[in-house]
Amino acid sequence: MITTQPRAAAVPTSRTRPAVDGEPSAVLGSALCTLEATPESVPRLRRFVRHAARAWDLSDDVEYALCLVVTELATNVVTHSGSPDLTLALTGRPGTLTVQVVDSGQWLPSPVPARGRKTPSTVACGGRGLNLVRAHTTHCEIHRSGRGTSVTATFAVAAPQSHESRDQRLAVPLPAAPSTPL
Repeated sequence: MITTQPRAAAVPTSRTRPAVDGEPSAVLGSALCTLEATPESVPRLRRFVRHAARAWDLSDDVEYALCLVVTELATNVVTHSGSPDLTLALTGRPGTLTVQVVDSGQWLPSPVPARGRKTPSTVACGGRGLNLVRAHTTHCEIHRSGRGTSVTATFAVAAPQSHESRDQRLAVPLPAAPSTPL
């Protein structure tokens, strides 16, 4: 049964596990969300990802890029796959953040303009989403099968520069009170 509410982990989790074959031992966090593949799900997934980024204390730049990539990948599922649902998985490890978007549809062909040529108006309407994903990530893989499509994108993530919390880093000090009355 497909629901409009996130299934599985509705909030990001953190855990650690033993090292396996040279893989880093710490998993900084993981998050999983499955929603119906509808236009309304795209902003919900963006909020879910923003919540995870803030919970894991990722930089504003990484949060922005993560939201952009998830928006593009989820929009592709909604627009092109014909899938009834989509699943988003996030996994944070030291130095990397992996996003995986999975659908169970069969990708629909893009409409072809008359005479098979792209015109400026048809190019302006789309076709740049995966280029945006590749521009913001260090690696992007697409796997299609009879069971659907999986897109995995990897981000390089630096450790926070200080031990201050995100709220402390974002806090704006109040201006000093005037020393003389106006």
